[in-house]
Amino acid sequence: MEESSSRGRCSGIMGVSITYLFKHCPEQFEIVGMCENMDLYGLKTRVYTSDECRNRYFELFGKKGTYDLNAAGVVNGTKVYQRLLIRRVTKE
Repeated sequence: MEESSSRGRCSGIMGVSITYLFKHCPEQFEIVGMCENMDLYGLKTRVYTSDECRNRYFELFGKKGTYDLNAAGVVNGTKVYQRLLIRRVTKE
């Protein structure tokens, strides 16, 4: 996050699990989308190539296959549970 902020502009959008909202005050956030296979909200930060998906599968399992990194949120090359994209609501 520091690297993104240091460039002068940050969208403030975070990908969090649904339980994040149970542990924090949900009124402080607005839901702006979800991490899905299709980029319905135009918020995807990266689309993985077929080669990257095959290489990651081989790294993880030591055999040929495809690890669909575009089907869900990805953190450090590993798929994570479905994420909500949220942004803190600012009071003006």
